[in-house]
Amino acid sequence: MINVDTVSALLSQKGHVYDSFSQEQGQSGFVIFTHLKENENLKYAIKVFDIDDGSKIRVSESKIQECQNEAFAMKKLNHKNVVEYHSDYQIQLFYFIQMKKCESSLYIWSKQNEEVIPNEQFYSIAKQILDGLKFIHDQGWILRDLKPQNILINYTDSKIKIRLCDFGAATCYPKLDDVKSTAFYGSLLFTPPEVIFSLLQGKENVKQTQQGDIWAFGICLSVIGKAQLNQMDYNNNNWQVPTSPLLTPEAQIFVNYILEQDPQLRPKIEQIRSKLDSLFSQCQNNTQLQLNASSGSFSRISQPFCQGIFDKPFIQYSFKEIATPLNQYFNNCIQEDMKFQINEENFGSFSDNIWELKMLPWLCFYGQAFVQL
Repeated sequence: MINVDTVSALLSQKGHVYDSFSQEQGQSGFVIFTHLKENENLKYAIKVFDIDDGSKIRVSESKIQECQNEAFAMKKLNHKNVVEYHSDYQIQLFYFIQMKKCESSLYIWSKQNEEVIPNEQFYSIAKQILDGLKFIHDQGWILRDLKPQNILINYTDSKIKIRLCDFGAATCYPKLDDVKSTAFYGSLLFTPPEVIFSLLQGKENVKQTQQGDIWAFGICLSVIGKAQLNQMDYNNNNWQVPTSPLLTPEAQIFVNYILEQDPQLRPKIEQIRSKLDSLFSQCQNNTQLQLNASSGSFSRISQPFCQGIFDKPFIQYSFKEIATPLNQYFNNCIQEDMKFQINEENFGSFSDNIWELKMLPWLCFYGQAFVQL
């Protein structure tokens, strides 16, 4: 058991002041929260590992390697929906991975929530998790332990912003066809049927794939809707998609679509994204554009975006065709001191980045604004 006072004293050498510790402890580490002595606004979550080899005086090289592997994953997986890595280091018999602190987790949020989750909020949560998961998978990684405790959240203008965390069980296969059977990692309630059945057959090594992460994604959404999961249903080969009382009918349909027990038939991320958009199209169409004065980024407004003005894909318009109506629309919707003008100098990068969903979080297509939440 890691002693909090001991760890706090060691971290003080790095300029940290102990604030609290997380009640949600992972399989491999202990998380504490700190701020810097010189700036209390700089807050961090620090995952602490005991790397003692059992002698109380020497470190275990294998444990150090495991810590460094996790830190490496966090450094490589730099994405808006992945927890923000800061640094990693060793002090005496402990190893530390320092991350930017998030406000809470999806697990805590769902425990506190007693209301049916509105479609708009469900869509935003599901989409952000899916975006993070797609990025991770595109880099050749498999999480193996996706669950609400490992989905962190921040609040921006009362909106939930998702950050995936805990890469202690993550593994990378640049060629996914090369995925090997290994010792089981993860949490049983979020483990797909194909892995559970292998474990029930007494197999010590099992093959955990990206399709297992997709299953866990569906279970996460089911759990935040207060579904009751029963491990015995797996054991009795009687598992059915549970009903989530705090999900709308559309959200339940979406969860049912993901939780296909046959991994060969389980939908891929691109199919899931298409299903999400089709089921919750109203959430997209009602989500529009607004200039945020503090950040210079675009977020939501309630008015339709240039409806009826544009009848072909945005990228097909020339500067002269689109600049005037866009500038007029922006200036009608935002305060005078927040005007944004498109000119011939910035139009090229402006339109390219809209089309690629990189610089601005939306895509104009056939007169509608679809927002990247």
